[in-house]
Amino acid sequence: MQKVTSIVNNTVKESKQRNTHHLTVGIGRLYKGMENIKKAMMKQTKHLPIYQNERKKGLFITRILG
Repeated sequence: MQKVTSIVNNTVKESKQRNTHHLTVGIGRLYKGMENIKKAMMKQTKHLPIYQNERKKGLFITRILG
């Protein structure tokens, strides 16, 4: 009985680690995507007239992101 419980516990532990790994990878990909979006935005904003007001630019970017 002891052996069975230890095996079960180990598999649970492994699956938990695997899940957290997938989660971190997913979050990393999401973050990378956001970074890419930011870069693309910066490229776009270069062509737009430069706002004197930074807050206006922030509002503009948030409006694009929705």
